[in-house]
Amino acid sequence: MAALERGRHLFVEKPLASTWEEGRELQQLAVSHGVLLQVGMILRYEASHRWLYSQIEAGLFGDLVSFRGQRNCSRRSFQGIADRIHTVHRTLIHDIDLLLWFSGSQVISVMAMDYRQGSHLSPNGCLAMLKLANGCVAQLESSWYVPDHSPVNVISDHWSGCIDAELAVVGTQRSARINGLQSPLQVWTNQQLQSPDLSLWPSINGRVFGALREQLADFLGCVASGQSSKVADVKSAVEALRIAQAVVEACRTNTVVSLNS
Repeated sequence: MAALERGRHLFVEKPLASTWEEGRELQQLAVSHGVLLQVGMILRYEASHRWLYSQIEAGLFGDLVSFRGQRNCSRRSFQGIADRIHTVHRTLIHDIDLLLWFSGSQVISVMAMDYRQGSHLSPNGCLAMLKLANGCVAQLESSWYVPDHSPVNVISDHWSGCIDAELAVVGTQRSARINGLQSPLQVWTNQQLQSPDLSLWPSINGRVFGALREQLADFLGCVASGQSSKVADVKSAVEALRIAQAVVEACRTNTVVSLNS
């Protein structure tokens, strides 16, 4: 808020805020001060997801029938987020954003359940079913139960482990699947099998490539031109927060949560 009020263009990693109301306030603040606000939804810049979006947008899939997103992470990573951020906001929001992007439709109702061990802020796992206005049904899953000796596909100076991510889209004309563990590169060591991701943020000789680089380049280009991003719009980032909040509420109350426009 301080940066926006000072007239600074702002790039914020996801999630934009802790609540939908705060996200909407930031969006309105950026508009009132005439500055750019962009949220780091990195999968919109990853080549496989971006190519699939182009095919759906061109109408080649026909009407979307179903969408399934899976994003399960190493169990040893849970302690780092257990009391800091909810699983829905940490991981599931990626797939909520992809659902909005691919479908071009609104979520109208949410059912969800979570699984908890202990009294942490975040559940260890969450499963949500979402109904869209265009008739598409989505199933989203995220957990922190991937075993310690699973293939390592996230390798960085700050964190390493496994993100078992998969996306399946079914349309009336075509179907598609993206598997995040199917890297063309595999490395065997005495301790683990490494299957490093080369599309999101690979670091080679001290330089970062992939979707992260594309994302930041897009933001810098937007700042230079004074035009909002055509790939990552703030409206969708705020709407994703509204849906995430509904998922958390559905888990808490064990009820169907309706989302009115």
